[in-house]
Amino acid sequence: MRVISGIAKGRKLVTFKGLDIRPTSDRARETLFNILKEKIACSSFLDLFAGSGAIGIEALSRGAENMVFVENRVTSITLIKKNLKKCGFSEGPSRHIKIIHKDVLIYLKTAKKKFDVIFIDPPYQTDLAEKSLLCLSKKNLLKPDGMIVLEQYFKRSTEQEISSLQCVKRKKVGDAFFSFFHKTKGE
Repeated sequence: MRVISGIAKGRKLVTFKGLDIRPTSDRARETLFNILKEKIACSSFLDLFAGSGAIGIEALSRGAENMVFVENRVTSITLIKKNLKKCGFSEGPSRHIKIIHKDVLIYLKTAKKKFDVIFIDPPYQTDLAEKSLLCLSKKNLLKPDGMIVLEQYFKRSTEQEISSLQCVKRKKVGDAFFSFFHKTKGE
């Protein structure tokens, strides 16, 4: 697994051994960021269920200014820190990079900061996708014209509309299925 584009292009990322965690493939990340390209530069980006940090690091490499990784596994937190270091990014206020070691649903209930892009990549065989979207629909964490991106297994998909969120685009890449949500008008 490597960084696809930007200032850290080509850097190899440390990944998990075994099948416990499933990082987003290089091809799927490239497709995702080709769709998001105008939204990334100078953006604030929230990476939920961050795993190895590959999505957030790709966003940083492409110009995201503020990055928040949220992950509850200690092994994942360690990997995110290693990958940030390998790519020349450092956590802290000067880089506006923050790693939060917390359950995603607990984080979402207390979060106040607004983001341009929120990426959700929960474990495939759980109901955490729906629960995360419901939390986000109740909170005002998206900036105007912000976008939520949900990655799921291609045989599973969410509703087109979840409370105040409307799915505006879907894209299948290999086993990954991306759904892109905006807040509905008037929200």
